[in-house]
Amino acid sequence: MFVVANKDGEQVVEQKLVEVGPRKDDQVGILSGLKAGDEIVTSNQQQLKKETVVKVNNARPFPASFKS
Repeated sequence: MFVVANKDGEQVVEQKLVEVGPRKDDQVGILSGLKAGDEIVTSNQQQLKKETVVKVNNARPFPASFKS
């Protein structure tokens, strides 16, 4: 899974290993590997590699059911 980090004033991606938990429909629980507040990449992951500079587009926020 890729998360967005700030490095030298730029937004870059870092790859994180996560432990997945229960699944329900199209949702998956994450048991470990992420911290509260981590911004995860939800599209175009296949084009990314470590420290790729990205632009965050929050035009389509997650539904309330995804928020903790």
